[in-house]
Amino acid sequence: MGNIASLDQALVDVSADCVILDIDALDIDNPTIRRLTIQYPVIYFLCMSKNRFHPELKDAICYHIYACLTKPLDHDELLYWLRCIKNDAASPE
Repeated sequence: MGNIASLDQALVDVSADCVILDIDALDIDNPTIRRLTIQYPVIYFLCMSKNRFHPELKDAICYHIYACLTKPLDHDELLYWLRCIKNDAASPE
């Protein structure tokens, strides 16, 4: 299992447009996700989980996570969301 400190370090050291958080493997909460999305505003955050519902992460999923993917990962769904991210990143605000 990973941890938030190693995620923070990875985000500082690597240039990324998108990060996929395995919320089954990370001990993560609403404030942490909010902090990450504010600290790294140019990164789109996706999450994935074997569970369809995460009431404890409701705020983060509603306001800070771009999309939620279910495990096992459907590659067509991932490609769809990556295309959406590419289109959103290319659109003027």
